[in-house]
Amino acid sequence: MLLTVSKRLEFSASRRLFFSRWTDSENLAAFGPETRAKYGTGRNYTAYFIFSGQVDPVTGMLINMSEIKKRAGAIVDERFDHKFLNEDNPAFRETPPTAENIAHQLFNDVAPLFADVDAKLVACHLIETPDRSATFYVDGACEANYWFEFSAARQTMSPRLTPLMRASIRCARSSIIAISMKTFPG
Repeated sequence: MLLTVSKRLEFSASRRLFFSRWTDSENLAAFGPETRAKYGTGRNYTAYFIFSGQVDPVTGMLINMSEIKKRAGAIVDERFDHKFLNEDNPAFRETPPTAENIAHQLFNDVAPLFADVDAKLVACHLIETPDRSATFYVDGACEANYWFEFSAARQTMSPRLTPLMRASIRCARSSIIAISMKTFPG
């Protein structure tokens, strides 16, 4: 039987979105005003490590969850937790630590630690803020999600409606839209 399980780990880190070889105006255009924070902005991240494989007929488990916590947790603690990613993690010295890049790096750092077990890491989902997340997949695809909340109101102006009818159907509502961007290798 094929099974998928995930383990959630949390960490806090700061990061600055910028390229050192770009001008201030290029960084501002690409990353917005946060790029001006020379010492970064802090985030409380949540990472989900998603494993898939066959259930062990003896244990009835895909993988012992405490083993995921131990192995993946060591990487998170050593390389990500309470770090200024641009300076403390070599992977982000020349690469901006976006949600997509952090998810990719977590996947690359953690996957080899499970070469000795049947369960394989198939994805790493990273939540940067309630509005922003990214998922890196074993096939090299990366998906970024950005959520925007807005209110919309409209006035129905059909000539066939009386003022009383228009008043009864007038509405304002909040909507949430998810924009999903997926990139593929190659």
